[in-house]
Amino acid sequence: NLPGVRVAATMIWEGRPEEHLEGGWPEGWMKRLYQRSSGNSAGHTDRYWYTPKGRKFRSMVQVRNFLEHMKQFDNDEDLAWKNGGAAALKRKPPPDAEGAPPAKRIKTSVG
Repeated sequence: NLPGVRVAATMIWEGRPEEHLEGGWPEGWMKRLYQRSSGNSAGHTDRYWYTPKGRKFRSMVQVRNFLEHMKQFDNDEDLAWKNGGAAALKRKPPPDAEGAPPAKRIKTSVG
């Protein structure tokens, strides 16, 4: 694939997110799975989460950051987005309950 060229993908599932979220998922959030159908990554599945207003998030870190940011605006999605919601996506996740930073994932290869 060339840089900047999108790989074709097919939506293979849509529904309510099943990931654990402290306090549960707010009403109206959706999750979609897409399977890539061409290129070197054919067969790979991508997960995306969508707000009730259709804003797209690529990771649970982004989802949690935005939901935390929304609390400052009485859970008003539009107001939160207009007042720095996009920047909230780039922040590091909050520390865990004991105050330690979250553990980093380490990718390993087999073989």
